[in-house]
Amino acid sequence: MRQVFRDIGNFLFNVDSPFWVTLRLAYTNPGKLSRSFIDGQRRTYFHPIRFFIVATAFYYLFVWIFDFNPVKFSYQSMGQGELYDEHGQDITIRMSDIIRKNINILMFIWVFVASGLDRLFYRKTPYNIAERSVLYFYTIGAYIIAYSPFIALSAANISPDIVRASLVIFFFPYAVMSFHRKKGFLKALAALGHVILTFTLYVLIISIIILAVLYAMEYNTPH
Repeated sequence: MRQVFRDIGNFLFNVDSPFWVTLRLAYTNPGKLSRSFIDGQRRTYFHPIRFFIVATAFYYLFVWIFDFNPVKFSYQSMGQGELYDEHGQDITIRMSDIIRKNINILMFIWVFVASGLDRLFYRKTPYNIAERSVLYFYTIGAYIIAYSPFIALSAANISPDIVRASLVIFFFPYAVMSFHRKKGFLKALAALGHVILTFTLYVLIISIIILAVLYAMEYNTPH
């Protein structure tokens, strides 16, 4: 037990531990971090999937503390009020419950959509889809960690969506360019186009999944 607490303390407070080294590089040079891990420097860095899982747990912590309902909050911040189905149940709450309970699975979908499109956009980079997923496990994990504290804004009825949008528009293209060693304005536009297409396709896929789940729940509900 003493060793367990020692390991936890080392994880949290040792700035040279693999987690903190990984976290720093995930923001300052995600391309170098991902390439180094792919090329075999595994002991230096936190495993990308474990990093992603820790980030998801960090998100859940803030959702729990502030009782954050992402779908309902976004819907109401647009001045739409509440949305009810024919049985008088709040659809936004049901959608949010699906997202909150399955956020890890939904984020995994984002990783693999991004990796697949990355392969199409950057064919000359000598990595397969599985290797490219390393970049997106790290980048999406870093995105989740950066975004999660801003959930606190919801307590003041301020939407954190502007933070999320800013991270997608600025941080993700930077990560893509860093990984593929691209520079220049046109390359930045291409990376932004890749990111926007990826995010749009991801949102479309999870929307279809959520609507399918809601339909299945409705179909199985006694009338």
